[in-house]
Amino acid sequence: MSTIATTKPTPQERFQSLAAEWKQRVRNMSNTAPMAMLRPYQRIIGMGHVALPFILEELERDPDQWFWAQLAFARPTNCRELFCCLGRKTGTGQFQH
Repeated sequence: MSTIATTKPTPQERFQSLAAEWKQRVRNMSNTAPMAMLRPYQRIIGMGHVALPFILEELERDPDQWFWAQLAFARPTNCRELFCCLGRKTGTGQFQH
């Protein structure tokens, strides 16, 4: 009996595969809530904090709707902390609310 060796994808490969599938499915969507509920997006969130560096790389390369995933990982306790986690500052260095 022959056995086929399979390799488990790395977290980065898994993220890239899920992100590509998600982007394909949201191509014609404009409402972010249903976008975030799609299975590939939820699986990215399910990857936990290991996905966060890949999301940040993706945001640098191609800004997209990663707000809900960032929020899931950041778990901010208030608006000020949320803006800090997402890096949204004004030109003066003050946090926007």
